Amino acid sequence: MSRRELGYPDSWKEIENWTATQFNFGLPIQEEFVRTEKRFNNTNFAKKQPQEFWDQFQKNELPKNPTTRIRTNQLRKEVAGVQTLWTSHQRKI
Repeated sequence: MSRRELGYPDSWKEIENWTATQFNFGLPIQEEFVRTEKRFNNTNFAKKQPQEFWDQFQKNELPKNPTTRIRTNQLRKEVAGVQTLWTSHQRKI
């Protein structure tokens, strides 16, 4: 098949221009990150650090019990509504 039959232009130069184009999606160009202070230059991580050292980091506590964002009651209803359409293999799992 020819390029024309495939919907491509006859000129390879035009195809090369497609791939060489730099797209601008309107995203801001981020400046290179520059660290302004070196907080851990002299920290020996082989030693146990005092609590004051760890207090400067943000903490996100783990939940006490497992949680889910899935509304399990709603999921059971949805599954029950389509279960008759399943194959025998799908019903086994």
